[in-house]
Amino acid sequence: MHTQHVEGWPFIERHQLAATKNAPYWARRLVADVLERWRMPDLTESALLLTSEVVTNAVVAVGGLELKEAAHARSVRLKLSTDYTHLLVEVWDPINQPPVLGSMVPLDSEQGRGLFLVDTFAKDWNYYHPAAGGKVVWFLLERPARPARAG
Repeated sequence: MHTQHVEGWPFIERHQLAATKNAPYWARRLVADVLERWRMPDLTESALLLTSEVVTNAVVAVGGLELKEAAHARSVRLKLSTDYTHLLVEVWDPINQPPVLGSMVPLDSEQGRGLFLVDTFAKDWNYYHPAAGGKVVWFLLERPARPARAG
């Protein structure tokens, strides 16, 4: 799935964050707020985990700064799109270097599991280089099917 296929989706939100070490926290807050407004609580837990991982990777890629240096920080961008069956989360950073899905990382490791988690829990994920530069890492979550009601 390339993100151009979702431009007609009814709900899209865009946010810009300073590429500081607290960006994953603010990204989680934004995602939780958006999913609450969109009434999609069934995707919240997965969306928060995976968004945090992808935003963390973006901050690390740009050399994330401490909060006191936020005025000089570069930015990352977060975009959420839905058709109420799927949730697409896109994270842009200004670095062209593609993301790398590492091999199996020990469970007690503090780093290196981000894309492994995305690969494990997302319906699909990938990245692309937009015309404006940098890269966008995206993942797609699908809502669980609801059981049919007994008539």
